[in-house]
Amino acid sequence: MPNKTTERSYGQGAQGEPNSTQTSKPTLWAKFRYSFDNSIAKSGMFVTWMLIFMVIFSILLVLIKSVLYVTPFITNPGTPVTFNFETFWGSFATLFGKGGEPTWAERIMGFLTWMCTIALTGSVTGFIVGAITRTFDRLRKGKSAIIDNGHTLILGWSNRIYPILKELAVANQNVRKAKVVIFSDQTRDFMEDEIEARATELGKLKVITRTGDVSNPEDLKRTNISNAKSIIVLDADNAGDANVVSAVLAIKAVNPNPNIRIIAEVDDANTGEALTTATNGQVITVRSHEIVARVTAQASRRPGLAAVVLDLIDFDGDEIYFASVPALAGKTYADALLAFNEAAVIGYVDEHGVAFVNPAMNTSIPNNAKIIAIAEDDDKVIYTGIKEEIANTPVTAASRAADPAESLLIIGWSSMGRTVLNELSGFLPKGSTVHIVAQSRYVDPAELADLKFGDIQVT
Repeated sequence: MPNKTTERSYGQGAQGEPNSTQTSKPTLWAKFRYSFDNSIAKSGMFVTWMLIFMVIFSILLVLIKSVLYVTPFITNPGTPVTFNFETFWGSFATLFGKGGEPTWAERIMGFLTWMCTIALTGSVTGFIVGAITRTFDRLRKGKSAIIDNGHTLILGWSNRIYPILKELAVANQNVRKAKVVIFSDQTRDFMEDEIEARATELGKLKVITRTGDVSNPEDLKRTNISNAKSIIVLDADNAGDANVVSAVLAIKAVNPNPNIRIIAEVDDANTGEALTTATNGQVITVRSHEIVARVTAQASRRPGLAAVVLDLIDFDGDEIYFASVPALAGKTYADALLAFNEAAVIGYVDEHGVAFVNPAMNTSIPNNAKIIAIAEDDDKVIYTGIKEEIANTPVTAASRAADPAESLLIIGWSSMGRTVLNELSGFLPKGSTVHIVAQSRYVDPAELADLKFGDIQVT
């Protein structure tokens, strides 16, 4: 008798892949649930389904009513049940606004109608409430477009946004309806809560927040870039310059207008120079870490200098302004010093954007140059004419005594250390020494290697 053998499966193909998984055919109910789940997400389909369910419920109620009304027991108003149950039913029916029907058929139909009405009303009410909630949530997400004009646009988010807002508030005290638009990837609730907590006393400055991708041109279209007064691109903390470059490219893609000034914060000097060159000077790059390091270097030698620098660069008190004064073209820098009653001239900027701070007294001011002056406000930089009697008075230059060597102590070390020492090297007298104290567990010894800065001795 031949042995019965079982067919052996070796898989599929030459590589012995496993047999394909057998999938069961979806049931009719599964297909309906799948279609219902997909369609309910579409706008307006909920109302359509509610109408369908109302038709189905109405048909069911008609069928139930037909059955009830052909049953003698529940259609005879004189049929007794029990006194206790009648009392219970009267009390129970009162709770949902029913009761008083003469027959049990009408009582049952009234109760079923009430249940269907409550279910449908609750569903429709829930749908309306959900739609309103979604609308407000969408508005809270900050996805609507900006229609304001003449606003200052800030792209990105970092801790430096708070002092920027405070300075803009001071600068726009005399501006009617001054507005600042902040566009970043942070949520609108987060930005508004942080600004309210950390940037108080903004005065009349109106701050508008929107959420989106600063490197996406389609998102940037919502910020009304074409009508912005100026644009500030912030470098997110520890994010590098890639995001800043992407944001600048997105700005140029949306609005190629070269007249809108773009101030971009960068870390790398080469990146900043490349952005300025590629945009023909439209992008003004700022290296905040370098500025802090250079001010720190000068303040370490001159106590109180940091307060002076802060007073000049903020909008409170006196500030630095640029003014075109055609009458000074061809005049000397010494003449310009005496040509303003309410402003102090400290230099000029030529037509190529090169600044000359405190040049030689006999330096001739070129055509199309702008005067750099310190004044209380820009309307104080008014040319009042050269006072010849003072300009022709001879001035004897005083001799300067040699400065003694200095010794500086630096406690701790960071990436700004080399910038600080490089700034100091041009001002410290010959023979000065700098001693650095840092813990090796926090500082890589390679960072302290090859610290050579002119005649300064670093230990």
